[in-house]
Amino acid sequence: MKEKEVTKADRKQFIRDVTSCGYYNRKMIAIANRLEDIHVKLVGVKSIAPKQYIIENKKPFSVQGINSLIVDEEKYILERDECMKKINEIRPLFEQIPLEIQTIMIEIYCIGMNHTKTAENHNMDRSPMYRNINKEIDNILKKR
Repeated sequence: MKEKEVTKADRKQFIRDVTSCGYYNRKMIAIANRLEDIHVKLVGVKSIAPKQYIIENKKPFSVQGINSLIVDEEKYILERDECMKKINEIRPLFEQIPLEIQTIMIEIYCIGMNHTKTAENHNMDRSPMYRNINKEIDNILKKR
């Protein structure tokens, strides 16, 4: 079987996909917070009383208000699922990369850490660090 030729554009696309995963993770956290807000508005907050559960902070809503919250909840759930789908497209390839290189890539491309500090944290110089990243990306993309 002939190995696929990996171009610089392929490598850059993979890096963009990894960077997008960082964005989608942050977006999913924001969506989870919105869903939690909606849940609190619909159900209220439970507190433990000595004798029974008491629902506090429950605001009365009209039927139209409740329906609006339910529609918003469904919209956010679909948006969260779409983000998860995009993350799951790149995850199988990314997980084939050695753990140290994964960590470096997450620090640089997802978290946005300075590449010089990242190299120092991993006891490397910048150019060998990028060479190792590119080599591992090439190995993964050749197999694909």
